Amino acid sequence: MSPALRGRKTLRTRCAVGLAAGVVLVLAPPAAAAPRALLILPPGEGNTITAPAFAHYQASGDCTDLGPNFCDQLGAYEHWRFRDARLAPQPAQVAGAVRSETPEAGVTIVRDQAGVPHVYASGPDEQTIEERLAHGIGVAQAEERLFQMEILRRAGEGRLSDLLGPAYLQMDVVTRRDSETPAERQAEVDALPPGQRASLQAYANGINAVIQRDTLNPSLMPTGFVATQDLPIAPWTPADTVAVITLEVKGVAESAGNELGYAALARRLAAKYGRRRAVGIFDDVQLTRDPRTPTTIPAGGRATRTSGGLRYRYIHYSAVDTARRISELRPSVQPAHDHVATGDRAVATATRRLGLPVFGSNAWAIAPRRSSTGHALLWGGPQVGYYAPAVFDELEVEAGQFHERGVGVPGGGPGVVIGFTPHTAWSITTAQDDQVDTYVDGIRVAPGGGYQYRWHGSWHPVEQRSETIRSRVPPPSFGGVGPPAPPAYTQQSETFYRTFHGTGAAREPCVVVYIDRTAGLAYCKVRAFWGQELQTGRSIVEVDRATDLAGFDAAVRQGIAGFNFIYADDRGHIGYWHTGRIPIRVHGHDPRLPAPGGGRFDWRGFLDPSRWPSVVDPARGWLASWNNKPQRSWLDSGDGSLWGAYQRVRQPMALLGSHRGRFTLTAAWHVARRTGELDLRDTLGFGRLLARLGRSRHLNAIERAAVRQVARWDGTAFYPSGAERSASGAETGKVRAAGFAILSAWFHALEARLGRSVFGPVTGNAGNAAAGVRAYTQTGQTTSPEFEFFDDYDAFLYNALTGRAHRARYLGGGTSSSVSEEALDDAIARLRARQGGDPARWRAPMPQIQFQSLDVADLPPVPWLISPRLGPPIAVRGLSRLVSGGRPPERAGRVGPRPRVHGDQAVRVRTVGGDPGRVRPPHQGDGAQQRVLPAPDPLQPAPAGGRPRGGLRAGGGGSHPRRRE
Repeated sequence: MSPALRGRKTLRTRCAVGLAAGVVLVLAPPAAAAPRALLILPPGEGNTITAPAFAHYQASGDCTDLGPNFCDQLGAYEHWRFRDARLAPQPAQVAGAVRSETPEAGVTIVRDQAGVPHVYASGPDEQTIEERLAHGIGVAQAEERLFQMEILRRAGEGRLSDLLGPAYLQMDVVTRRDSETPAERQAEVDALPPGQRASLQAYANGINAVIQRDTLNPSLMPTGFVATQDLPIAPWTPADTVAVITLEVKGVAESAGNELGYAALARRLAAKYGRRRAVGIFDDVQLTRDPRTPTTIPAGGRATRTSGGLRYRYIHYSAVDTARRISELRPSVQPAHDHVATGDRAVATATRRLGLPVFGSNAWAIAPRRSSTGHALLWGGPQVGYYAPAVFDELEVEAGQFHERGVGVPGGGPGVVIGFTPHTAWSITTAQDDQVDTYVDGIRVAPGGGYQYRWHGSWHPVEQRSETIRSRVPPPSFGGVGPPAPPAYTQQSETFYRTFHGTGAAREPCVVVYIDRTAGLAYCKVRAFWGQELQTGRSIVEVDRATDLAGFDAAVRQGIAGFNFIYADDRGHIGYWHTGRIPIRVHGHDPRLPAPGGGRFDWRGFLDPSRWPSVVDPARGWLASWNNKPQRSWLDSGDGSLWGAYQRVRQPMALLGSHRGRFTLTAAWHVARRTGELDLRDTLGFGRLLARLGRSRHLNAIERAAVRQVARWDGTAFYPSGAERSASGAETGKVRAAGFAILSAWFHALEARLGRSVFGPVTGNAGNAAAGVRAYTQTGQTTSPEFEFFDDYDAFLYNALTGRAHRARYLGGGTSSSVSEEALDDAIARLRARQGGDPARWRAPMPQIQFQSLDVADLPPVPWLISPRLGPPIAVRGLSRLVSGGRPPERAGRVGPRPRVHGDQAVRVRTVGGDPGRVRPPHQGDGAQQRVLPAPDPLQPAPAGGRPRGGLRAGGGGSHPRRRE
């Protein structure tokens, strides 16, 4: 969101979709030179927007007037170009250096042409070096992202409405309810070892040095503070950093906790169909334990080291247990869900406005024997949302034991979250494990006031606190004549409650989210990472320090939040770890539903980190993760674990597995580029199902013509090669394939139709089955762009069409073909009414990525690039090859099967065997309709016309996906 807009407009919002940070790495052996990297961070590194710069931008609408590095990489990002990002061990080695500063003795910060800070520190001992380095990183981040850091700490502490007005009040209430208090955050800091506590304070001191400098020199003050009258700027504290880390952990790693939504749906199903049938329908909607689920660790595959043979029992329940849990649900589960969902929607809306982090991410590693360089390759794409400036900032740190380059989180502490060192490289994806459970406690009014809850046969006090939340009214505006009016505020008091569950190390606060006073029930949520968020930050610092496989392994096993780490090193190892504190649940606990309080269903501890899924050097020579299941024997809870046979990682896995010969560096990232162009609804199965209608003898001419367009289409839909171009080569703003328009319209009609007879009477939405079910099953953490085929209802839709979901008459008495044909008729009627009767001419607009501002300026939209393509890609190779040969990286070869060409037509393969879980190989299409642009040389500059100019006008423009990452 832009906290201040042009003219008299008040704060406005912008839509956002997923952003990924990509890493491709080739690491030379220890004796060779340091690695070299290619990187792009959309839309750029970012820089402080001062008042004069903002005035120029208001007059010109040109984002380059905001500063040299605010949007300088937008065009390169859009056109798949990268910057050279090699390590510079000494300040004199920084390529393209433009300025240098020494904020304190022993600290040097060199900035290059892209605005990237290279932070160097020295000192008499390692502790002094680490403190100076932390100070320098604090200075560097605050110099370019101070106002963003202000927004992030307010979001993490529940103080946004104090600055931005009542639109953020509900988010503040939820944040304060569901997060640690200021005293608890300070306690996390106080519990650190003295050296680490001193380093965290040094980081805060660096930020405060910039705050003091800007306060004394108003010409340096970020305009955001002036526009919102957020002055004087409050000093930064280590507890503020804990708040930012907690915000990141909850936004990126928490992908579960919707037990109330599933419970409300299950209770409605039971009331309509009876408990036994309701369990079957419930299991169809949230299918778990699917043996065809793609896994990162190869099932039965050989490896130097693998956890593939381990078996797990941390979740154990049967259909009988699920029926019992449903029978225990009380009527207040519906208002409890409604109450929580209202707060979650408010948080999701504010998150979209602010561009706060959300889960996602993809990564893959390729072993030396599959690499043309003879070294390991790594690609990583952490998806965190599209906004300007990005939540990541690029930096290099060179001091003592720290020698790495990558991305960090402004305000999140002095660590490189994703990056590479001279010896190691890594990326992170969200694990999607269930680390959150809901309990239903019996409560009563306490004799002296407040409440008590029943636990292990006796009554215990419910912890209670009240807080006053201040909200600014009206929200701040920018512009107009004369000085802005002084801010005015309203206040409201909120009371928060907690019970406690578990024993020993597993005893955790359970945050009360709803109280049914009449029935004497309290619904509360417990989180496995509560009060331990700094531990994940400490784990990342040790990852930064690691120089080999053993050190990296030890570092990642210290983490608390749920992440997947993909790794490569200069000794040729590739590896994968699925990390995070995993609760051990008692038998009979279905984690999709609330568990009875009282203590019987409390967690029995946490899985030992030595048993976390991991693999090193698999025999097949590559690893891939896109929030998918880690290994076959790992248990998916169904609440948060959006796994299954058709999970989106199948697409990059298919491209990696089908690649012939050795991977060049460019071919490795071309897997991401190709996946990013594809509508995964098509290539992962829905396109095949629609194309099969062509076998029917009952189709009329226009139906047959529409199906033919889908059958001819290879799934290419998004930028760059999905863009339609005129005869002159200019983009028309549309997707060039009619198949995309037809499949999209059919898919939406299918969502509305399929299951309507079963779910309509239950959800009250008789017109749209998908919308009715999603009102209970969908949360901000369990959504994804529809093109990625990753929503739980999308998986159910596919399972119902293929007969795997069969416990009710989801097809309404028809067949898969008849329901598909009815949906096709709906789609044709809509498209024909708008675009005429020739399906070959039907087009859909190219979806647009709209950046959300986390500062005072907007950025122009860019064409949709599906999530593997998003973020700061890093491509690294051994310097010795480049020094000796002087060659740029190889041009991309084709990844995946090639079409068989006859004359000017390409014959496309539509199916792969008879397994509906297998991916249809994408290929390049036919003739003029499917003309494909050549793969770019990643080191070349972006073509002219890369959209660097012009702000996003009030009212926006373009479209955006229905569901976000």
